[in-house]
Amino acid sequence: MTDDPLQCGCSLCHDYGDRDEADRADLTIIESVQQRGGHVVMVLEDEIGPGFAYTIGLSHTHGAPGLAMFGLDVHAMHLMLNRLGAKSGWTTRRPGSTW
Repeated sequence: MTDDPLQCGCSLCHDYGDRDEADRADLTIIESVQQRGGHVVMVLEDEIGPGFAYTIGLSHTHGAPGLAMFGLDVHAMHLMLNRLGAKSGWTTRRPGSTW
């Protein structure tokens, strides 16, 4: 981690020695952040608690804080977080993006 709050300390910017342990889900998130500027993770409701969704990559790409939502339908939260992420600029097409 860095002491400089303006320097990104994410695993895209720094190798913490575990990159070879990344699974398909990790690689999908990394690709999404690199190509689109962010990613939304949805966690379904279960017997332990309500569903929730959160963003990954806003601080890396835009210096904006991550966002989280709880208690609504995860697909609705996904849509809302994508729209909020768009306000920070994460849906701007990146060169080579296919979406």
